[in-house]
Formats: sequence, structure tokens, C-alpha cells
Amino acid sequence: MKGQVATDKQGGIIVDGSFQTSVPNVYAIGDVASFPLLVAGGQLVRQEHVTNARLSAAHAAKALLGANPAPYDYQPYFYSREFNLSWQFYGQLDSPDRVVTWGSLDEDAAKASAAPNGPAPKFGAYWIRGGRIIGAFVEGPTGDESHALKVLVKAAPAAPADLNELKTDGIDWALNAKLASLQL
Repeated sequence: MKGQVATDKQGGIIVDGSFQTSVPNVYAIGDVASFPLLVAGGQLVRQEHVTNARLSAAHAAKALLGANPAPYDYQPYFYSREFNLSWQFYGQLDSPDRVVTWGSLDEDAAKASAAPNGPAPKFGAYWIRGGRIIGAFVEGPTGDESHALKVLVKAAPAAPADLNELKTDGIDWALNAKLASLQL
């Protein structure tokens, strides 16, 4: 397709918010599509993940069927499950001012800090740019924790003035922010 449709420097096919290429009635979806990411001010990005592949296909299908959908409003999301490990990431990874980690990667220390009969400790991180939380990662989330991170990152709230709050509270910061101030 080189020379037939517009591409970016990495070879992604440039599309609009409906996944139409520079050639009328020709669409590109999934990991080959370089689309405007609304949460990043319309910056062209490629998202190489099955979630984006499925959602971009559905969005392009609406456009192909004449539904004239609003521009694709994708929240970057990645997950992985390997054996008994799982993790999720919501948001933007590019150019954070700070990354605040929380929890422990040391299994023995994590086990020792767990409450008796409580859930296993978790670890994760928050990505901050311009004083706002733009990304979040968690290992082994529950459904409520995943939803809280998704809502939190989409809202891109101001990070607390004392970033140690994020380090100390970990996933609870996202859960409390969702319940207390976002009300979503």
C-alpha cells in the first residue's frame, strides 16, 4: 500500500476518526492504523493490542454502514495474563513528568505486609504529566480496581500535591478518588 495511502514514519496507515485512509472509502483498522488519539490532543498513534483491534473494527464498520460515528475516542489499554499473573494498564505511557510506583515487587516483603486472611498485596504505578494522572498500571487487579483505574485515567484528575500519597495509598487512591470526587 506504500504510495497508495498516507503513512506515518513508522509505516502506520494514517486514518481519520472513522478509520478512513487518505483514499476515500478505504479503511484501515487495528495495529496498522495510525489514528488521532483524542486524549492526547489528536496525536497520531498506533495501538498494537487486541482491544484496539476489536474496537477500531467496530467503529470503522459503523462508518462503512453510513452511521457517521463520532471520532474514535479510545482510552489506551493493555493487559496480559500469564499463568497465575495478570496486569493491566490504562492511559498514556509517553513522556510522563513522573512515574510513582507503589506496593512491593519483593514477594517475601509483600506477603509479610499482607493482613491476615486479606487479599494479596499488589504493586503498580501512576504516570503523571503536567500535574495530571495520565496513566495507571496494576498487577492482579479485581474488577472494581480495574474499573476505578479506567475511570480515573479517563478523567485525568490532578495528582495530589504530595505524590507520596499515591505511593502510600496505591490502588486505594484510585478507588477513593472514583468514589469521592469523580462520581462515575
